[in-house]
Amino acid sequence: MSTLFLIICGAAVVFYAVFLFECSRPVRKSRKAPVVRKSTEAAVIDSATGRRFLVHLEKEMAEFLSAHHRSATLLLIAMALLSIPNRASC
Repeated sequence: MSTLFLIICGAAVVFYAVFLFECSRPVRKSRKAPVVRKSTEAAVIDSATGRRFLVHLEKEMAEFLSAHHRSATLLLIAMALLSIPNRASC
């Protein structure tokens, strides 16, 4: 059971690391011409709703990390340190 917990925690840490890395990279403009596709109305509504939700989550994560930067860093370090003894015992 602890292995499953560590896998989930590891996946979350990797996700947040990639998320923070991608947020810190400068935005590059695409050199390719955009591809235009026609979508059905339902697909367009679902797509827009999903994007809005993900943008909302991204803003909440950015606000949380800006307000609780030290706490998030300490939590990340604590999770990494707590997983070291489990890896050593395997």
